[in-house]
Amino acid sequence: MVQESLTNVLKHAGPDARAAVALEWTPRGLNLAIDDDGRGAGTDPCSTGAEQGIKGMRERLRLYDGELTASAPVGGGYRIAAFIPYTEA
Repeated sequence: MVQESLTNVLKHAGPDARAAVALEWTPRGLNLAIDDDGRGAGTDPCSTGAEQGIKGMRERLRLYDGELTASAPVGGGYRIAAFIPYTEA
């Protein structure tokens, strides 16, 4: 999730965008958040096939009963948030 999200920042957020990755271990599982301050969704003219990376991340997370949300906050930027629950080994 982190690698794909950071790749998307490099490809779509613009030349001066910055990104932050946050990991939070909770009693139920791992929360991930990747935020950037770039151009935001829909402003990249090179976004042919948009959402394919997000679709792939969502599918991979579902293999582990995880969830993913992707959003473009008002004012620009983009946020990927994921939750991966702990499972019994």
